[in-house]
Amino acid sequence: MGGTRFGHVRGCIVCPHSPEARPHERAPCPPCVQLLQKFVFLAERILARDDSPEGYRYESLRLQKLFSLTTLEWRGMAEAAAVPFYEKALDSAVMQAKPVSAAQLAAVRDSLGITEAGANGMHADIFGKCAASMLESGSFAASDKERLSTVQALLAMDSSFTSKTLQSLTSPLYSSTFSEVLAEVGGLDGDADDSMCARQSGKLALRQQELLLEASDAHAIEAEALRAKSKESLAEAVKFLRAQNVPQGLEVVRKLVSFCERLSGFMVSIDHAEGPAEAALPRLFGGLKGEMKQSEVLALYRVLLLHYLEDLKIDEEEARSLARLRAVLDLSEAESTSVYQAAAGPLFRKAVQKAVEGDALGASQKDELSESLSNLAL
Repeated sequence: MGGTRFGHVRGCIVCPHSPEARPHERAPCPPCVQLLQKFVFLAERILARDDSPEGYRYESLRLQKLFSLTTLEWRGMAEAAAVPFYEKALDSAVMQAKPVSAAQLAAVRDSLGITEAGANGMHADIFGKCAASMLESGSFAASDKERLSTVQALLAMDSSFTSKTLQSLTSPLYSSTFSEVLAEVGGLDGDADDSMCARQSGKLALRQQELLLEASDAHAIEAEALRAKSKESLAEAVKFLRAQNVPQGLEVVRKLVSFCERLSGFMVSIDHAEGPAEAALPRLFGGLKGEMKQSEVLALYRVLLLHYLEDLKIDEEEARSLARLRAVLDLSEAESTSVYQAAAGPLFRKAVQKAVEGDALGASQKDELSESLSNLAL
């Protein structure tokens, strides 16, 4: 009977809340499988009442053999049929807030034969559903924190799982608020003043409170948003350089360096990053190149370097700007030195050619050449 009628059901009997089945993308079971699932579920509930472990094992194995099922498949079918009943119990306890204790809920779970792995998946789903319903207005109400703690205790969920679920819901909301802050601070011509910093810091603090975010989690979201924004600029600059549009590429690189400098100072000023700003910049923006070709990375540094070398010297502010770009691109000292020598060499030859124009070098030409050598460190 089992070998001919139900032998094709394997692969359709995984519990929909088991790790193998989540997220819920499995196709609905055919009617014959649903019928067998119900039979297995009822048989398991009856057999589980046997006081003799040997009697339970014997009858269970006999039925498994009858339907050509392995023990794992048998248990999977029993749990799959039990899932709707436990989901209904969870909805009643969590979403409808009907009075029930953790012990009573655990007893229901045990009576239905729901495994720990299956229960954990359903608990995460119902907790997320509950939290999402609270966030429909865009923020948690004052009473929601206590309610979430109550639900967590009812479901006996570890705080690491609930935190992960909440972060998946609140991270996009906080990231959206931080993007607004980025737009305001990043769009300034200079550094944010004390008034701007206080206003934006208060805005972010309020949003953290509304979303029940820990400071460390909020700072991680901020860091990710900063890097994502900077990577966009970096990709834009590379795109211009690939098209041989050096002026546009240079403009984007200069804006990127200014953005990183300004935001590093801002994050330090609102105590969301450890200062000083120059030390915070490599931590916030260091190594943005990712999988970029090294030749493109060097080209980005070279275009800014050549811009600063137009007057055959690099002043202190320009040197600091280049240092910031080196940190963003994660360039080694040897790499930046190589780029510098390749860029400064032709400029030196140009300076020599200019100095020797005429029949002989005069004192002024010699002084000019000496000054170029000194400025170019050659």
